[in-house]
Amino acid sequence: MRLLEALAEAVAQLLINDFGAHWVRVALAKPAKFDDVAAVGVQIERQRSDMPKAVDAQNGLANYASLGEGLIPS
Repeated sequence: MRLLEALAEAVAQLLINDFGAHWVRVALAKPAKFDDVAAVGVQIERQRSDMPKAVDAQNGLANYASLGEGLIPS
């Protein structure tokens, strides 16, 4: 479930930092992961004060990355 949690965190950060949301609730589910359950998932809530804006020290601009970058283990 770690990858799903990381994706939820990335979505929350994107919504807060790039779209100016003050508070978000992100719920993600992975259907049919196991035979005995319909889905597994995660739900998180974050607010602006929880997430400092990522800033590039060289030019003062926010760092942008692909939403799924780093979520697939090597």
